[in-house]
Amino acid sequence: MEFNTKLAPYLSVTYTSDMITMKSQLAAPPFPYSCRSNLLDYDVYHLYLEERNYSQGAYFNGIRKMLTPSRIAEHGKLVPEIIGRPTLQRTFSSYPGTGSVYAVVVRYDNEFDAAYVPAATYACSIVFWNDTCDVLTSTFSKLLCATILFLGVFICFAGHYFFKAEMFIFGFLSGGLIAYILVSLPGNFDFEGHLAISVLIGAIFGTFWLSLWWFYGIPAISTLLITLTLGYLVAATVFFSGAADVPVFQNEINYWTAFFCIVVAVPIFMAMAAHVANIIACSIFGAFAIIAPIDHYVGSNLKYIIINNVRKAANPDFKTAIIDPPYQTRDLILSVAWGVLAILGACVQLYLHKNKPPFPPPPHTVLLDQRERLAFENEPLLRGQPTHSYASVSVGDDSVFASPRAGPSSAGQEGN
Repeated sequence: MEFNTKLAPYLSVTYTSDMITMKSQLAAPPFPYSCRSNLLDYDVYHLYLEERNYSQGAYFNGIRKMLTPSRIAEHGKLVPEIIGRPTLQRTFSSYPGTGSVYAVVVRYDNEFDAAYVPAATYACSIVFWNDTCDVLTSTFSKLLCATILFLGVFICFAGHYFFKAEMFIFGFLSGGLIAYILVSLPGNFDFEGHLAISVLIGAIFGTFWLSLWWFYGIPAISTLLITLTLGYLVAATVFFSGAADVPVFQNEINYWTAFFCIVVAVPIFMAMAAHVANIIACSIFGAFAIIAPIDHYVGSNLKYIIINNVRKAANPDFKTAIIDPPYQTRDLILSVAWGVLAILGACVQLYLHKNKPPFPPPPHTVLLDQRERLAFENEPLLRGQPTHSYASVSVGDDSVFASPRAGPSSAGQEGN
């Protein structure tokens, strides 16, 4: 690690769209020097500022809280050491627009301590404030948020009622998410390319999943994707809430094993009642889709439940990042709203399906039944009789008393 000065009692903080990296130099032990190793212990702390508060007062107030070792221990949160990473380097998940202050305390023999000069960042450029820190700056982002909000309301309150539309939507979202992660791994496309490919593959997978119900109509198979999607959301929420920073889950194998176990456990737990499970999954996922655009607009950070997991899967450098999201008043209000909307959505959908079959008949079966019914209606009552006997009147003759003209089959009989 290189700094601009030989002795640097300050921190170096850099950021990307996904991560914030904090580095510092080693401290010098007091004189006379000892031959013992590990004389100095280093503790890293960080503190979040208020979400979307860019005022100078909030900025310098956060700096003051992280100036001395006693204040740092009082206001900051201790950051665990990352296995396999340098002692004086930490990588954090980036939450653009939410300020964060970083500090390091060095201790000698558990008696003496000193603090490095703290550093702060908003994970966005103060020069291009409107483009990097503000939200909903482009027409595309506004349309995307509006679309997600509409789909969220639809899925939360009427997803199961419009079952075929639900099949396509969940297939589209699942296929698009998986495609986005897979396309991001090589890093050969820009954001527009990622988005276009994800939408295309999502549409193909949505059509495929809808066709499974269209032709086969097996509820257990058709609802499996919906409950797996709910399992994914539950797993992402668990690791967003703090599990991702537990030392045992710093290992990639442990992390993804536990993650997929949660994803699979949800549909297994809900397999006994496919009808109710589908309604619950629609209401919870739809409620999250409702609050996600609101979260993006007000500047809270619940949307990173999904974003952090995508970063973990698509960005190899993110595997050592500390998640530790800011959870403040706006996040708490939206969390309560998420729960209330999910309960309301489930109640509305259960009411809509009162005294109705759990699942609609598959369209392919309905078409086959209609064909069989028409064939049965056209079948003569007596064997050997012509199948298509009918009578017709002349075109334009609307007299109900007119004698009908013989049809082709009856005319053939008269000729015989």
